[in-house]
Amino acid sequence: MKRAEAEHFIGLAASHRIDLGFTKHFWEEAGKCAPGLSKNHVYTALRNGNVYGTPVRDDGYVCHKVKVRATLPDLGRMEIVVAITLVDTVVCITIYDIE
Repeated sequence: MKRAEAEHFIGLAASHRIDLGFTKHFWEEAGKCAPGLSKNHVYTALRNGNVYGTPVRDDGYVCHKVKVRATLPDLGRMEIVVAITLVDTVVCITIYDIE
């Protein structure tokens, strides 16, 4: 998967045109590094953020992992790792506080 393709799928998820899922691990990490983070925050981050680096294929989970960096006014800078699956679904896997 190329970066432009990843950006396309993330844009579709951010605009509610394809499914956006969340793992339990994502919410656990969000509670640590971004208390108060909501789904609306995530949609905003995906809509306004930038893909960082190159998508990485994960054969074990049959997906590509993509990092999205964004700044949210009330929560600061963060990096959200999403998985883009072969069935056109974007899933938030984890989140990091970046400074």
